[in-house]
Amino acid sequence: MQKPARIRVLSAITTGSLALAGLTALAVSSGSGHAAQRSTLTAQAASFPPVDINQCPTLQAGYPVGGCVAQLQEDLNLIAGTNILTVDGDFGPRNSKTYQAVIAFQTSQGLKPDGLVGPQTKQKLNAALSVPTPGVSTATNSGPSTVVTTPSYTVVRYLQSSIGSCYANLLTGGINNPELLCTFLADSANTYPPNDLSGPALADFIASKEYRQYVNYPSYNVTCAGGVIQNISSPAGSAPFSWSLGYTRVHGPGGTNYFALGEPYYASNDFDQAAPDEIYNAGKSAVQIVFQAASRIATAERTTNYTLTGLDAPFVWTDVVEDVSCDGTYGLTVTTNTVPTTDIYLNGHEVSYDKQSGDLATFLKEGGSTYNSVGYGNLAYPCHVKHFNAQGQLDNSYTACQSGFTGFAGGQSGGAGASGSW
Repeated sequence: MQKPARIRVLSAITTGSLALAGLTALAVSSGSGHAAQRSTLTAQAASFPPVDINQCPTLQAGYPVGGCVAQLQEDLNLIAGTNILTVDGDFGPRNSKTYQAVIAFQTSQGLKPDGLVGPQTKQKLNAALSVPTPGVSTATNSGPSTVVTTPSYTVVRYLQSSIGSCYANLLTGGINNPELLCTFLADSANTYPPNDLSGPALADFIASKEYRQYVNYPSYNVTCAGGVIQNISSPAGSAPFSWSLGYTRVHGPGGTNYFALGEPYYASNDFDQAAPDEIYNAGKSAVQIVFQAASRIATAERTTNYTLTGLDAPFVWTDVVEDVSCDGTYGLTVTTNTVPTTDIYLNGHEVSYDKQSGDLATFLKEGGSTYNSVGYGNLAYPCHVKHFNAQGQLDNSYTACQSGFTGFAGGQSGGAGASGSW
């Protein structure tokens, strides 16, 4: 699948925001004007497409290398007015240049200088950078103005397991220690999600951590003028975009449970976990809003799985594509691998249930016999696809995975991230 352009676009720095003494002290050279600096910075960050830093988790020393940190580094360079940092996506340890630049910025803004780029620090960065609303140019075109409003969509992935059927399948499939592995899978299986995730139920479900992945698309208002998309926003009251790599539920001592965050996929920028991407057609009369997620069981549990079976765990992946056109049509396409179960919700109400494949042995073998480093390994395959039209009806003509997913066959590698929200 073609990698689309990111939706965050940085505008000019507001007057006076360059005068940050702490950041200037870190500068490696003085600037020759903002326009020249922006050109230099853009070239420096070419390997990392821009993202909306608001959609990234809290950034701090030791954060995984990737686009979120690269965006932070570019933002700090813009605020300083010169290349104080190399935009390499690597936050580094405490006392690294990026860490020092964050401390200097926080100090200049009257924030606690803790080196953590959380909500308050991001808010100050936004104020210094004057970030516009995601979307296309808001300039009006000739012709009537229309607004296409889409429903909200939620995709939930969760594990189901029965010791009896699991044992029979793994034994037939030649998986080592099936009795121990099936007991672990049964212990870590999720409770069924509610049939209704509207209103506060969605937040309650997210807080429960009883899922392997979820993606929530808000309702969108796509404003068109003269048949050209001008802006994309969400109406007030719509639950914002949010997502998670999911959790592995583990039984602890005394019957207690704890939830370990799923391991992110680092091998491809397609799974960078930052935010939805927008792909416009040539005339900007239609847009695809695309988000991809990939993760597997938590690293400690993956080690246990390998010890028992001699197999690494494959990555579970979800791809969500919403199509919206100025002619009023829209639809949703959800493509996933076949383990675990997938539920799809329309405006908070469950409209689709795809129970996971009963062939867990084949799923486990997709991980391969090599124990991979954190974030690397095989994406699970095969997959299936569901498409919904503007009336929320399932289009059964989508019976197989899209051609763009042929590269996801077992043994292929691919991306990164952690939980976040837009």
